[in-house]
Amino acid sequence: MPASAVTWAVFAFLFYLAYRLDPTQFPLTGIVCLAGYILGMPIGMAASPYKKEGSHFQALAGLVTSFLSGIVAGKLAELDFEQYFMSTPLNGGRALLFLSFSVLSMVQTFIFRRYFDTSRAHDIYQPTNQDGETQQPKQEAPKNV
Repeated sequence: MPASAVTWAVFAFLFYLAYRLDPTQFPLTGIVCLAGYILGMPIGMAASPYKKEGSHFQALAGLVTSFLSGIVAGKLAELDFEQYFMSTPLNGGRALLFLSFSVLSMVQTFIFRRYFDTSRAHDIYQPTNQDGETQQPKQEAPKNV
C-alpha cells in the first residue's frame, strides 16, 4: 500500500510540474500527460500477467514487436528530434512528461497486478486451533438410508 501512495504522490507532483511548465498551455500539456499515462497501462499489464494471461500476452507481444520494428522505426528515422524538441522548451518538457507519466503508469499497473490479488483466494476463512495450526474440516460419514 505505501508504494501505491508514493506513486500517486509522484502523479500529483508531475501534474504540478506540467502546470508550472506553462500555465497558459496546461490543458494541452495535461492531455499529453494523460495520454502517456493511458498508454503506459497496457505495458504494465504485459509486464505482470496473471497465470491465465501469459499465452495471450506472448501472442500480443509478437504483434506489437513486429509493428514497432517496422512502421514506427521507419517513421522515427524521418523525424528531426533536435529541431522539434529544442525549438521550444515546452515541447521538450511535454515529451519528458509523456515519458514520465508512461513509466509511472507502468509501475502503478505492475504494483497493482503483482501485489494486489484481485481473486481474494487467500481471504478464505481457515479455522485454527489454539496452537495456530489450520484445522481440517471434519468429514461426515455418508448416511445409509
